[in-house]
Amino acid sequence: TEPFAGQPIWVHIGMSLLRWSIGVGAAVALGVLIGALMGWYPLFRALTKPLFEFYRYIPPLAWVPLTVLILGPTLKAAAFIVFVGALPPVVINTWSGVYHVDPIFADVAKTLGSGRLRTLFRVALPVSALSTMSGVRTAVAAGWASLIGAELVGAQSGLGFIIVNSEEAKRPADIIVGMVLIGVIGMLIDFSFRKISAASTRWLDAEL
Repeated sequence: TEPFAGQPIWVHIGMSLLRWSIGVGAAVALGVLIGALMGWYPLFRALTKPLFEFYRYIPPLAWVPLTVLILGPTLKAAAFIVFVGALPPVVINTWSGVYHVDPIFADVAKTLGSGRLRTLFRVALPVSALSTMSGVRTAVAAGWASLIGAELVGAQSGLGFIIVNSEEAKRPADIIVGMVLIGVIGMLIDFSFRKISAASTRWLDAEL
């Protein structure tokens, strides 16, 4: 008999990290795109801001019952909850960073013959990279917290599942192990991200 909810602990850790990485990766990719467009194009911002403001005030865990009902306790369901929790900070920070780019950069690019969309991706996004990376760092933590919440009620494996399964089996030691692993892995993820982001934004002479 395996010691943690019927499976080796490494299986649970691996499943949690897989769900988290898929959800955060999707949130970063889509969040940077949406945030950049909101910060750069007033019309796009006017059309999407009310919907985004409505969406970001719905807690990720409020999506769990509907998501599990539609997708079941699957990898896609947990990754979607991570995506829901991680998306807002990426959008907000990218939007803010791009919006506050000094207009002189756009003017210089226009003088050199660069179109507005090209200027966004070649000038505004690199200049606002520190703000975007700050949002991604917040999203990394928010996604991890959202994942554990989703696993508590809608998964058959993972660190959150260890906790709820151990509660039902009345194994407090296993609950503590799950909690410690959640905290330690979360710290390691944040530490790793800070090192990566510091190296990738060193040219800005700033630090997250």
